[in-house]
Amino acid sequence: MIDSVAANYVSSKGRLIVVLGLIALCIALYWPTSESLGQLWLNVEKDVYLHGFLVAALCVWFIVRRREPLAVALVKPSPIAMIPLVVVSFVWLVCFQASVEIGHQLMYPLVMWLAIYAAMGRSVALIMAIPFAYLYLAIPIWQVLIEPFQIATTQVIDLLLRLFRIPVQTSGNIIDIPEGAFEVGDGCAGVNFVLVAAAVAGLYGELLDDRLARRIWLVLVAVVVGLVANWLRVFIIVLAGHLSNMEHYLVKTSHYGFGWFVFAVMLGIYLWLMKPVANEVGDAPPLSSPRGASFDGNFSVRALSATCACLLVVPIFAFVVDHRDVPASPKSLLASKSDGWSGPATPTSDWHPVYSGADAEQIGVYRSGGADVEVYRAVYVVQRQDKELINWGNSPWGKSEVQIDERSTVQGGDGRYVELKLRDAAGQKWVLWYAYEIAGKPILSDSKAQFWYAIATLGGNAESSVRALRAACAPDCDAAQGLLRRFTSIVGPSVS
Repeated sequence: MIDSVAANYVSSKGRLIVVLGLIALCIALYWPTSESLGQLWLNVEKDVYLHGFLVAALCVWFIVRRREPLAVALVKPSPIAMIPLVVVSFVWLVCFQASVEIGHQLMYPLVMWLAIYAAMGRSVALIMAIPFAYLYLAIPIWQVLIEPFQIATTQVIDLLLRLFRIPVQTSGNIIDIPEGAFEVGDGCAGVNFVLVAAAVAGLYGELLDDRLARRIWLVLVAVVVGLVANWLRVFIIVLAGHLSNMEHYLVKTSHYGFGWFVFAVMLGIYLWLMKPVANEVGDAPPLSSPRGASFDGNFSVRALSATCACLLVVPIFAFVVDHRDVPASPKSLLASKSDGWSGPATPTSDWHPVYSGADAEQIGVYRSGGADVEVYRAVYVVQRQDKELINWGNSPWGKSEVQIDERSTVQGGDGRYVELKLRDAAGQKWVLWYAYEIAGKPILSDSKAQFWYAIATLGGNAESSVRALRAACAPDCDAAQGLLRRFTSIVGPSVS
């Protein structure tokens, strides 16, 4: 009886409520991702995704706009879809535990879409595919485009300057003209223009109720428009620098605002050129289920409950894992003196590896027969976002400027290490070894270290650490390598 009432309700306006309710449940249950995206979309310094809240709002509007095809769609719960839903949720958990923010953000729209697929079936999932695909324009997966876009922008500007017979030399992302140099930085790559252009094109296709193929074409043309707008912006600024001896307002003050003005003009031209497309779409049916599709009575409270249960499992497990008792930080990180080695003594050099947020760290120098080995160890009892063993700001050589001459893996006296042959700012050569340990497992790869940490935390607390040691190349680097091998074969890695 309850299922029959639910079926009649869901067959009309209730279908939209169920869809929006599942989305709201996902936002709440996967709150760490919701929060991280909100912070990203409000981050003025990283302005590539400031359009995020607008895209999210448009996704909701896209869904509400589909209420009519939704009302006549065939609603048939898909138990099979619950399998990928649980799998994707587990992938989300692994990424979350590993503090791979981009990973769990990537899973976010997919979890929502699969929840709708499981609860309401394939027909409804197809109707909702475009809104959730559109949301990916606000997910930070597009940084991979920055470097190729920088290269393309630099090459295009170089070509245009040569066509205008302006002397130019390019090196990497630096454009050098007689009056000065311009760097094509991350913000000059044009990724933000491309994403906004694609978002506008997606909205335009939605307003036209266009076929999928033509929507894709609209987006591709918009991407080209965004790129051309950025190239035009950079070229005009460089040209202004050339003509004004680097004193023009665009060069010194407002190149960013000028970029958006150029983009707005190009976007207006794009929309004007696309007018004929709008006039041709009168006979194009909306992307939806066929009219007259009947309701399948298999939709039930049980199916909706099973979907909600699938959504709940992983976040609840993540909550339990995150709120376990955290062990105390180890008091002693370096081994005491042993078999001819004295130490650890306080080092006199300026070497200090950087591992932000470590729960404990220690650095010391060991001496034997006039030879020194400096050793550093950092321990993370627990990791979380911005408190990670593997982080872009962390490094075993520290903040000092170094030149890495060679990188390899070597066998030490107590296991394998990554070996770096370095040259510091004073020209001194060093051999540096480092290795990670995750829940007792030695690991050399950064990516494997974070992945193994995520897996290890599922079964309990997973202490993570890094051990780095270095020796000066005196008289040469082969001697330094032999010294490190002798040290690691005698002095144990740590004392907890």
